[in-house]
Amino acid sequence: NTSKASGIKKLLDINNISTENTYAFGDSFNDLEMFQLVQNPVAMGNAVEIIKKLAKYVTSSNDEAGIAHGLQLCGLIS
Repeated sequence: NTSKASGIKKLLDINNISTENTYAFGDSFNDLEMFQLVQNPVAMGNAVEIIKKLAKYVTSSNDEAGIAHGLQLCGLIS
């Protein structure tokens, strides 16, 4: 009964952190629950359509520096 979302939730709870400024990157169906938990879901360019629809941001694919580009889109790095 664990998932990416339950892991994130546990970490947030242990550290008494709200979901207000949370980010997650995903590309597949196993990321749905996580995308519903965080405030800033980021879909990879190679993601399935439902993930892209749920995303606040869509970055380039995992083969095209998608994480770095996504961090820039979110304003977390320049």
